[in-house]
Amino acid sequence: MVLEQGRVAAIRDRSGHHNDAVRQLDARIAAGNPTVVTHEAAGLPVLRFNGAFVGYEFKPIANIRTAFCVVSKHPAAFKQFAERFVLGGRRKPDVDFHVGAHWTDTIIELGMFKHGKVWFNGLPCDPALSEFAPKLAVISYAAGRDVLAEQLARDRDFIDRSWWGDIAEVILYTAPLADPDRRTVEDYLMRKYSITPFPPVVVSRESVMPGHTKPPADVSPRTKK
Repeated sequence: MVLEQGRVAAIRDRSGHHNDAVRQLDARIAAGNPTVVTHEAAGLPVLRFNGAFVGYEFKPIANIRTAFCVVSKHPAAFKQFAERFVLGGRRKPDVDFHVGAHWTDTIIELGMFKHGKVWFNGLPCDPALSEFAPKLAVISYAAGRDVLAEQLARDRDFIDRSWWGDIAEVILYTAPLADPDRRTVEDYLMRKYSITPFPPVVVSRESVMPGHTKPPADVSPRTKK
């Protein structure tokens, strides 16, 4: 990471392609978000975002086929319409990693990722019905076609969708990894960040169906199955 006057100005790309994620220039962005902290359990540095408007941009990667995110979401960020982004785009067509909307914030919005598969700590999951976690977890995406990302911790120009929680590591591949290779990366990340596998919280399908203007009468935003 590159620190300038107490701010995280850039996040280094360690792939060798020199595609650093650079802090975006925007007068609405305040200093001090994110901060670099030593994670309480992992003992490693992570970026801790406080949910305020922020974001980092990098050269668009339009042919992502496999992605890994080591993240945790702050407990206070679980609420209605809490669309907090780890990976995003600048235009509406470029939101392949669009998180869930409506009455819960699931890993991928229903219908957005039908062309791919997702694993949570190495366990297969339905990303449209599975939530992020309040402690570090490894979320793996295998896309069935090329997908795009060009922003970190931000969705387009929305001031209320910046990530709120920790981002420890993001790895993007432009090749579809075979299952044994994917599992090797997952195992490495879980060992690195001292993550004991645990499943995601599953929400009811009715709580995330598009078109709902209010939660179903028998399903609150935080009701779990």
